Amino acid sequence: MYAEGTTIYDGLTGTFRLWEQHPLQYRLEEDFSVFRQSRGDDGQSAWRQDANGKVAVLRDEETIQRRKIALRFDAFEHLDPASSFFSVSYEGMRQIEAHTC
Repeated sequence: MYAEGTTIYDGLTGTFRLWEQHPLQYRLEEDFSVFRQSRGDDGQSAWRQDANGKVAVLRDEETIQRRKIALRFDAFEHLDPASSFFSVSYEGMRQIEAHTC
């Protein structure tokens, strides 16, 4: 998949370009005129490139856990009723703006 467009971050307007391929491979480039940044995942590890062009491979525990969850979503495990990781429960009907949901 490829997408490009405009974005707003903390009041700064900029452009982005995104390339994505499953499972868990992507590159996001953002340009806010005053600074540019890139981040992505090559399927093996997550990385980011700062405004000075330095690339850091992200190996912290939080990033590792986020990647594991993203891989499960990419495999549609969240839709599997037999999943040992995700669970879904029924909470009943509710009224929202005069509609039963």
